[in-house]
Amino acid sequence: MVLIRLRSGSGPVALTTSTPTPNPSAAAGMHAINANTTITMFALGANGNPAAVRALGGASTGLRLPIGIATDKQGNLHGANRLASKVTVYASKPQGDMASTRSLTAAGMGSPQGVATGPTDDLYVSTCPNGGSAAGGSTAVYHFNNGSSVNDHWIAGANTGMTVPGNIALDSSRNLIVANSFGGNVAVFAPGASGNTLPIPSFTTPAGANLRGMAPEPSSGNNAIVPTVPGRGVELYTNTAGSGAMPAATLAASGTLTIDYPGGVFFDNALSPPTVYLVDYGSSAGQVIQTAGTAPKLTVASMETITGAATRLLSPLGLTVVR
Repeated sequence: MVLIRLRSGSGPVALTTSTPTPNPSAAAGMHAINANTTITMFALGANGNPAAVRALGGASTGLRLPIGIATDKQGNLHGANRLASKVTVYASKPQGDMASTRSLTAAGMGSPQGVATGPTDDLYVSTCPNGGSAAGGSTAVYHFNNGSSVNDHWIAGANTGMTVPGNIALDSSRNLIVANSFGGNVAVFAPGASGNTLPIPSFTTPAGANLRGMAPEPSSGNNAIVPTVPGRGVELYTNTAGSGAMPAATLAASGTLTIDYPGGVFFDNALSPPTVYLVDYGSSAGQVIQTAGTAPKLTVASMETITGAATRLLSPLGLTVVR
């Protein structure tokens, strides 16, 4: 199990998601959600073979093949469970076999996969019944207002172009970014979009790539779009990318940097240079990357590594960071 931190300087590019908001009530650190139905949490700056600061897991948690994870301004963790047809919510600093404080579900909301919180702690949930182990349901993105366990609208239908919506993210303009897990299509929806609506815009990555994690890169002012791509690494696209788009930059496996099957990705521009967090399902690993340069032309200089059984990382699929 490996967790790698890089500091920028030379080499290819990296990029990722939304900025963690300082919150004294929240549990600062990196939170990784694992396919073995656990959530493991690490202190920021951890390296070597540290024990997880906390770990959440067990029958009471309600976690069942969790993939997406997000944190709201109160520090509550939200886990999207593909086999439970619901999003489970946990109070800040959860650990052990702790039950969720509440859960979110809706008619047709089987196989939830991606989850993202908005500026008012509203919640978006993508559902993907056509992508492997699943619990049925509709192909859609559901929206829940802050504190509500019932959705108020959803995005679904042929016009959306969504086929296997996986991880999702919100940019600083509240545009919703949806990565279709297979086929390489990225769709961007305007704030408040609902029903059978067209994206604005959409594009397909080269060779119809398999897209996993998704994040906006907020520091460049253009809300660049950053998916992770098995076999290629982490790619950066401008938010105006169109048909036939090529990545502006790519962070690929090289030297001591291992990227096997990258999953969730997170961009932290609270630090200078900015930090990129990435989990790798294939190698039970995570990468933490410090960058240099100006987006989209960021480079990688150095890295720190967390590795060993004490980390309890096991096939991580998603992550979120709280500062």
